[in-house]
Amino acid sequence: MEIKGQPAVYSARDDIVEVFADGVHNLSLNNGVLRVELTATRMDEVHPPKPPTARNVPVVRFAVPFQTAVQLHQTLGTLLAMVDKQGALQRGLETPPQAPPAAH
Repeated sequence: MEIKGQPAVYSARDDIVEVFADGVHNLSLNNGVLRVELTATRMDEVHPPKPPTARNVPVVRFAVPFQTAVQLHQTLGTLLAMVDKQGALQRGLETPPQAPPAAH
């Protein structure tokens, strides 16, 4: 971000909480703002002989201006291209998300 032509100076903070997420639940773009909800898989209490169960719970929601979403896309694209060039990006291992069944 720039203020009167001058870029804002990055200032690190040690008090920022780091959040682990292993899923993307929701993305929406409305009025130039990208909203993202990330989730993490949590195991439910085990009750043998029933099989273990798990749920995805929201761990963070954030919103960014569209231009920041574009910057994120470019930065992730560069990172993934480097990882792919090193042969470390494995494609096709995850099942793509499926559309929910149509309501009747």
